[in-house]
Amino acid sequence: MNLRAFALAVVLSSASIGTEAQVFIEASPVGTAPGGAIIVYGMGGANPRIPYERIKGTPFHRHEWRQAYLLDPSGRSLGRHETRLNLVTHEVHFLDARGMELAANEGTVSQVIFRDTLEGRMVQTLFRNDFDAVNTDYGKGRRYALVMNEGDISLLKVIVRTGIQADSLFGTQKRYYFSDRNDYYLMVDKRVEKIRKLGADELSAFLPTKLQDDAFIRENRLRLTREADVVRYIDHLNRVRKPQRP
Repeated sequence: MNLRAFALAVVLSSASIGTEAQVFIEASPVGTAPGGAIIVYGMGGANPRIPYERIKGTPFHRHEWRQAYLLDPSGRSLGRHETRLNLVTHEVHFLDARGMELAANEGTVSQVIFRDTLEGRMVQTLFRNDFDAVNTDYGKGRRYALVMNEGDISLLKVIVRTGIQADSLFGTQKRYYFSDRNDYYLMVDKRVEKIRKLGADELSAFLPTKLQDDAFIRENRLRLTREADVVRYIDHLNRVRKPQRP
């Protein structure tokens, strides 16, 4: 498997919100930057590197290293590795046999399956970057979508993590932090559609049921504007669609 060291390059453009001048960071991977850093263009021509340590938050889905199974685009196993998923660049970081941090080339890893023990049971977290309907929405590269349900119906969530530079009130100090935007998609029988926002009206256009007539929603007092309630409802739909096992 062809591997390379990883870095971030960023382009900054200015925007003002309230009393803070904010700069949004658009990231793309290039070259090598040990330890993880962003390169700030246009700051006096110096293009300084801002290490991750100076940015509040983490670029990763979970900051700690976790065991994950990696699959290539054909579904073949690439083994189990200590892994972190970078949500700024949507790249898979992992440790090699020497403990060196590397990132897989784009297109090498299509599925990342984290498995954690929670309250004595195994919990699986699946990310996939092979949804064409998702990838075409972001211009270039592939985006990992969190698959939030098991079954023929699933809510997909793309976490768009962006670095932001903000000035203090008097402009005397720069602050850097990560900010998230969640984009949602619905997969029904392998067909993936973008959802503008969570809610009964939007979901009813794609789900194979009439939400307003569903007793499960009423009995459990679900609010389909809340992510957790949508996931719970789709889990219910997958259960009732499957034939009952003896």
